[in-house]
Amino acid sequence: MERLSPAGSGFLSIETPTQPSTVVYLAELTPGIGADGLPAPLTMAQFRSHVADRLDILPAFRRNIAHVPGGIHHPLWYDDPSFDIDNHLRHIELEEPGKPAQVDREMARIAELLHDRSHPLWQIFLVDGLEGGRQALIFWFHHAMIGDSAAITTLKRLLNDVEKGKIPGEWWRPEHPRKLLLLLNALRDQARQWCHLPGLLWKTIRRVRALQEHRRHAAIRVPLPVIDTPDCSLNHGFSAKRRYTRLSVPIADVRFVKDVAGVTLNDVALAMTATAVRNYLLAKHDLPDRPLTVNIPVSSEPPDAPEHQSGNHFTNFLSSLATDIEDPWERLEAISRVTREGKEQLQILGLTLYSDLLEYAMPLIAAPAMRQWGRTRKKKSKFEFNVLLSNVRGPSAPWSFGTTKVDRVYLSGPTAEGGCLNLTVWSYGDQLPIGILTEGDAIPDPEKLATGMVDALAEMVGIAKSKADDKGQGAFS
Repeated sequence: MERLSPAGSGFLSIETPTQPSTVVYLAELTPGIGADGLPAPLTMAQFRSHVADRLDILPAFRRNIAHVPGGIHHPLWYDDPSFDIDNHLRHIELEEPGKPAQVDREMARIAELLHDRSHPLWQIFLVDGLEGGRQALIFWFHHAMIGDSAAITTLKRLLNDVEKGKIPGEWWRPEHPRKLLLLLNALRDQARQWCHLPGLLWKTIRRVRALQEHRRHAAIRVPLPVIDTPDCSLNHGFSAKRRYTRLSVPIADVRFVKDVAGVTLNDVALAMTATAVRNYLLAKHDLPDRPLTVNIPVSSEPPDAPEHQSGNHFTNFLSSLATDIEDPWERLEAISRVTREGKEQLQILGLTLYSDLLEYAMPLIAAPAMRQWGRTRKKKSKFEFNVLLSNVRGPSAPWSFGTTKVDRVYLSGPTAEGGCLNLTVWSYGDQLPIGILTEGDAIPDPEKLATGMVDALAEMVGIAKSKADDKGQGAFS
């Protein structure tokens, strides 16, 4: 058995019927050509065999949650002896011609659901009926099970034949967690953990002091949660309704803007988001005078960390979307400055400090505290951030398995009560696919944001071309 990370345990604690802690991913497929020269789409039987054949390199698929009695420690993963793959594979037949909007509605519907915690916390849906004879896969995971880096590992092991045979498999050892043993192990682990608390508190004090000293002299001010987050309609959603859409833009365009501006790829993605959100709120006469804030998850793992297929290892920092700046290029530069300073301040605090402290937030305390904060957030309109944007590095070449080509993959994280807009950006081949999930009351029309992001990038590319010509660097092609 393996204990959940504090973040994974937290995703279980905060989940309610109106706040599912689930992630949804989408893979667009082009079937291969069969021996008869005709397209040969995947059947459910073939897909079941494909997944079953990879269970030894996807050990998290057979693990379930064992809660510690009384919630005195984080839950554990255990190999579920009752695991049945047929509980986890589903089929969706779209009404033809299977337009992208129909797939997006299915994504939103699935994002509204809660997992049955008596089984491992995942399902995969094979989607038929897309126009042109294409297919899709929708992946539905509990966020306690999988974070960004684990998602990449899981998807490439499922969707890329190159991975099969490269990775040593793991034996499935069915376990029967007994309450008494869970309780005794929790008490033992807690005793060891509390011995480290004095040292952790001293480290926290030193780093917080260093951060405060740095902030006093920093030329750039990084926004603080709640205090610097303006109230607007983006945050006023507390229902189970979800809406989903997606877009994909050429990485070459994003890199061109990045190079001319001297910023990062993530800065360009943030600027695309900022422009789209700014115009969206302007049309609603709801743009705050203060700049909107953005929550940016960052991996807390070292660069040489071993590949893993489950778990959450990340921290966050807050930055600005500079929505108070009208000029798009000046907005990009302002975002870059604040984000760079935010990263520097996070390094001073330490990438693992939050998770180290959250080790002590046992579910017995964390679950009611998180839910009380949710009620306060709703009653007093106090929000930690306006937008959440994740940026994940994906494969440089598209995946394929058997004769099936994986044309594009989109990732999407969960929204939260009062945190109604979640964007996940990642690279896939020569494209930058972006998934947008929203709470349906606050943002019923995410398609406008997707269109706005495409337009924002085109505008920045135009400005970058002009600046490159002025510098004699030549036009972008």
